[in-house]
Amino acid sequence: MKQFLRFALRRAPWMVALLACVVQAPVLGGDFLYDDLHSVRDNPALRELANVPTFFHDPDAFSQLQGRMYRPVLLTTLAWTWFLGAGSHFVHASFDLLLHVLNAALLVLVARRVGGGRVAPLVAGTVFAVHPLAGEAVAMVSARSDQLLLTGFLVAMRSHIAVLEGVRHAWLGTLLGSVVACGSKETGVLLPLVLATVEWQRVVAPAGWRGAPWRNIAARLMPSAGVAVVYLVLRKLLLGIATASPSLTGGTDVTVGAGRDLVTQWATMGELLPRVLAQALVPVGLSIDPVVRYVRDPLAPSSLSGWLLVLLMVGWCWLGVRRRRPLSRCGLVLAVAVALPWILVPLNAPLGEHRLYGSIAGFAMVVAAAGEGVRDRWRRARVSAVAGPVLLRPWWVVGAVLFAWAGTSVRHAMVLSVPESAWQEALDWNPRSVAAHCSLAQFDLGRSDAALEAGDRAGRRAFLLRALSHAERAVALSASDVRARSGLIRIRLALGPEQPGALRAVVAAEESVAIQPRNPFRRLELSQALTLAARATGGDARRFDAAVVAALSTLEIAAPKGRVFQVAAEARRLQGDPNAAVALLDRSIALGLDHADLRCDRAAMLLAAGRGEEARAELRSLLAVDPMQPRARALLQAAGPVR
Repeated sequence: MKQFLRFALRRAPWMVALLACVVQAPVLGGDFLYDDLHSVRDNPALRELANVPTFFHDPDAFSQLQGRMYRPVLLTTLAWTWFLGAGSHFVHASFDLLLHVLNAALLVLVARRVGGGRVAPLVAGTVFAVHPLAGEAVAMVSARSDQLLLTGFLVAMRSHIAVLEGVRHAWLGTLLGSVVACGSKETGVLLPLVLATVEWQRVVAPAGWRGAPWRNIAARLMPSAGVAVVYLVLRKLLLGIATASPSLTGGTDVTVGAGRDLVTQWATMGELLPRVLAQALVPVGLSIDPVVRYVRDPLAPSSLSGWLLVLLMVGWCWLGVRRRRPLSRCGLVLAVAVALPWILVPLNAPLGEHRLYGSIAGFAMVVAAAGEGVRDRWRRARVSAVAGPVLLRPWWVVGAVLFAWAGTSVRHAMVLSVPESAWQEALDWNPRSVAAHCSLAQFDLGRSDAALEAGDRAGRRAFLLRALSHAERAVALSASDVRARSGLIRIRLALGPEQPGALRAVVAAEESVAIQPRNPFRRLELSQALTLAARATGGDARRFDAAVVAALSTLEIAAPKGRVFQVAAEARRLQGDPNAAVALLDRSIALGLDHADLRCDRAAMLLAAGRGEEARAELRSLLAVDPMQPRARALLQAAGPVR
């Protein structure tokens, strides 16, 4: 046992890296999950490496939806893994697993240099590698931002310590870590706070406030502080806001970040944070959509007692360590710095396991330092073998806990690797989970498409009705959730005009437009819902006209796109006027909004209008560019020979 321990201590980074790889390996067999769908799988900006320069000046490239964020380093890595794997989830997941392995090894190296003794760095890396709360950040491709954030922090910390030790050009590592952290997530701007803690422990505390070389300290902090300032300036220029501007009181919809006031945010966090601390020690009740009870009263007993507990624990960690335990203090600052933004600033989801990724690294450092302190006190007590059995030795206790955590982590990774299982488990923990109902509805919608391709119309309708049940439940739980409404509209469109509730799609779409009047996707949904309603009411011309107007109205609020004219043209085609549909598509082509799918739509509508020769010419020109274009080949075959 002693020989193995010596070997493990010598090869600690490699041992921890191997353990991290084994524990989180199940994510390689997974699929895109939650925000991965709109920010990775369906994001057209990631599909061309030529788009990489735009990531540094276009916040709209972050998502297929109307979610604007400035995270250029994150998007660059996503574009590269998309390119390497042609969109394969396995390649994305492999990169994320390697990031976790790298972070675990880096944590060992940082813990060694911070002053963690011989065993504590190995324990810190192991705690982080196997902790179940780190699993979601590895399993979700879109949560790579949290992994890269920690990578940037650890690289900068290790490089900053090297600067203090006199290594030339080590400041370049600090600069690189700062760019990676800030370019991956907004929390990176707090990196100077963590580096300032390192300065305080290694320079200010030994020399005293008066004897500290403040000019040299400022120079060493300049790379990270400079990157943070530049990043905030760029956010101000590109997004119109450097940090956040939530209201102090008067929130309207607490379930949405923009509608939640700071009083509600902080009161709610007072109730949630003790649960997070408890799960850090006993990781049970893990869920991709944790239960959140919004607290509006800042004086509520649950909120006040929660904040008091958090402050007592933070104070105990800070005051309970002296200069001889710098690992604990450094880990505490790291954990708080990573968590502080989502604690103080209202986000759409107040709590998410992936946001705890960096904080778990800080927690691991605190646990390792505490275990080392207990071991030292145990040794000083000189307890005999009879009075102090082996099982009471702190590292044996830590080992047993780590083994239990590793088992839980493997199970959690296996659940997250199957998205439907992850959402079903979330629904079991929280029957009022809107996100779970929306996601399960989407799975059933996908199954309905597969059933349609197989010719199973009865099975398709059964899947659609089950999806409709989930979507209606989601809307009932959160009337302001546009994602739930959007899913409901898509399902009703798939069910067709024969369904009894076809007209309800219009009501849902109108309410979505009222919630997000400047969102072009909501207006296109309204156009499609009006077309459905027109068909359900026997071809109501007024509704068809309203559908065309709703689609074209998006040109007033957003850059023109071919999809706008396609939706409007589809309304005219279903109205029985294919020539008007062709005219709308011709407008799109005249504006330069031309792509293969739109050209195929135009050919199909030319065929419907009896203009077969024009349709065949259109299709032949398409196939001359891409001979394997499947839809064009099918349409040309349907058009038949020239007469």
